[in-house]
Amino acid sequence: MRAGLTCQDPDDARHIPEVLDELGQLQQTPRLVTSPEDLEALEHEMRQRTDHLGSFLVGYHRQRALDSAALQAEQEPLVRQWPQPLKNDGMVQVRVRTAQGHTVAAMGDL
Repeated sequence: MRAGLTCQDPDDARHIPEVLDELGQLQQTPRLVTSPEDLEALEHEMRQRTDHLGSFLVGYHRQRALDSAALQAEQEPLVRQWPQPLKNDGMVQVRVRTAQGHTVAAMGDL
């Protein structure tokens, strides 16, 4: 797992249980931390894994928001009020950078 992880697939939500399982395994298997370097390495690994989980969760919620009838209902009046006709290019991949620097993808109408 790398910092700046890019979630390419809008269906990455299926990976959430896998990452939760990895975190659970880390909890069940205590590590012997005997030096500041060990502690730093453990903290770095935990942060990477939780950031990884967070990026999948952000992508999941972003996709649900894009798919929601509420968002589509809010868009309709804006499209109707636009001064010139707008063209719908259909579903395209949208990328959003999270506060932690991860990029999550979702599919939305543009």
